[in-house]
Amino acid sequence: MRSIRPRPSESGFTVVELLVASAMVVAMAGAMIELARGAQAASASVSSLADTQQKMRIAAEAIQHDLSMAGAGSVLPSGGGPLAQFAPAVRPAAGVAGDSDVTFAADRATILYMPATSAEADVVSVTPVAMSIGGTPACTRSVTCGFQDGMRAIVFDRSAPGRGYDVFTVADASAGSLTREADEGSFSTASTPTAHVAEVVAHRYYLDRSDASNVRLMRGDGRSAFALVDGVRDLRLTYYADPDPSSAPAIGAASGTCVYAAGPPPTPLLVPLGGVSLSELSAADLTDGPFCGNAPNRFDADLLRVRRVRVALQIVAVSSASRQPSTFEVSFDVTPHNLNVAR
Repeated sequence: MRSIRPRPSESGFTVVELLVASAMVVAMAGAMIELARGAQAASASVSSLADTQQKMRIAAEAIQHDLSMAGAGSVLPSGGGPLAQFAPAVRPAAGVAGDSDVTFAADRATILYMPATSAEADVVSVTPVAMSIGGTPACTRSVTCGFQDGMRAIVFDRSAPGRGYDVFTVADASAGSLTREADEGSFSTASTPTAHVAEVVAHRYYLDRSDASNVRLMRGDGRSAFALVDGVRDLRLTYYADPDPSSAPAIGAASGTCVYAAGPPPTPLLVPLGGVSLSELSAADLTDGPFCGNAPNRFDADLLRVRRVRVALQIVAVSSASRQPSTFEVSFDVTPHNLNVAR
């Protein structure tokens, strides 16, 4: 009987062929894994970059908005015009630990402005913790002149720059009077016929460095604060001033102010900074006087001629794949309108 041999096409794979095929499969699998890892790393990097850009946008928009409004004041004839004529619209301190009333710090600032508000009044009289108010259109519409409990307010003497101001929280707004929160101390502003009170925005920006691995940019109002963004490396503000000493507000100059010796003609007390272009102010320029106002709200008079502020913000991005930190920086200049019309 004949034996039947398998045809060549019906024979199985040899060991060598199986080994070669297995090697090819392993190589292809390895390549696919590396491609997947690369795609994952790229996705993580893109996600980290997008997160960082979002943080920078949030922080930049908040600071830019407040600086653009800095120094805005009353539109009423009795209000005195831009607040920047009487108080520092931007101040290089934020009331954090270590800050005095004449501190200079490049990594924090307080920005003041009066919002478009119906809460505004003339001051009739002042005690250490309360004041009688009236005399504005708001007071004819409301017995509290538009003020409400918990509102932040500023009282200032509009007869001249540096005659005194206080930012406070209204503890009680009742008919014709305002009482400040007891834990905020006493009013330093004297009772004069030219004192004025209004709602205020007093935003403080500073860095919370309590956790060195995750520094946070804080935004507060003197009573509370919240983290605007985290992962911050640094914040720097640079102040540029009009070099002409006579650019400081001249209200009340004839009788003498913190920026003018009494005339006639009034003599500027600030020193020329040289040139005609805006000049960068150093820490020494902003801490050597002459000083305006009353403690705890004294300030260097050079702040009254600030016309532009440069902001530089650095944020750290860490890729979840490489775990290597990268620093991104955004820098921008703001020229507040109210600082450039206040004279």
